[in-house]
Amino acid sequence: MTSLQEMQNIKECENIILEIAWLTDHGPHQQIVDHFTIDGSFSRDGEIHVGKAALEDMYKKRPASLFTRHILSNIRVKILSDTEAVATSYAMVFRFRSADGGAPVPPVDLTKPESLSEYHDTFQNEDGAWKISSRLLKTMINVV
Repeated sequence: MTSLQEMQNIKECENIILEIAWLTDHGPHQQIVDHFTIDGSFSRDGEIHVGKAALEDMYKKRPASLFTRHILSNIRVKILSDTEAVATSYAMVFRFRSADGGAPVPPVDLTKPESLSEYHDTFQNEDGAWKISSRLLKTMINVV
């Protein structure tokens, strides 16, 4: 692999990480699953969701009353081979839940983020496209 190809692969993986954060905040949430392999997994808060059907179900359960913004940083991608890469990134997450159960209308009032988490992603290259084969979310700081 040339250094140019490696840089392109790194950028593609970074873009997937950022796109998933944007889709999580804005929707449509079903498009998030397109960035995972068929048997992709997402582990968070002690729950593991494996396969596209389980991931779709997880995102369908996201309440309409939840408003989030994910601020990502420290995205670090390492290409291991032509078909495998790993990445870590930090996410500062702001969450607002409307009291009436309806969809919140920005601007919402918050004084601080809810948490700082790390994402640990493994990517596989399937037919020339990078996709996440596993994602682990580790909450590092709960803001109180």
